[in-house]
Amino acid sequence: MIGEELPEFLKFLIEIEIGEIENPKIGVLLCGDLFTSLDKRGSSGDVRIVWKEFKNQFDWVIGVAGNHDRFGSEIEEKEFKRTENIYLLHKEIKEIDNLKIGGISGIIGIGDRTNRVDEKNIWII
Repeated sequence: MIGEELPEFLKFLIEIEIGEIENPKIGVLLCGDLFTSLDKRGSSGDVRIVWKEFKNQFDWVIGVAGNHDRFGSEIEEKEFKRTENIYLLHKEIKEIDNLKIGGISGIIGIGDRTNRVDEKNIWII
């Protein structure tokens, strides 16, 4: 996935642009649907490696899952959510570096499909 290569390139561009700043704190917001397949349009897959690669290059990563994003098995997803400085949001708010960031993962839809949220269950942050 391009997301595996992109973080290092983005960090390089940021370093060129901002130059010498002592101890910069740089976080990344990921907004879902990071998986793609050339074989099948609309397919879904595991995106943990993309999130981890962004975390390897930046101070923290926060965001939401798209309806095509998976995070391994249920146990693997719980473990992933315990990764330091990675914040996968769903109907919650986190405060990082004095920023309050909220998010709802998935899309509005019938609840029998993965990463679907019933419109009645969405709350305003």
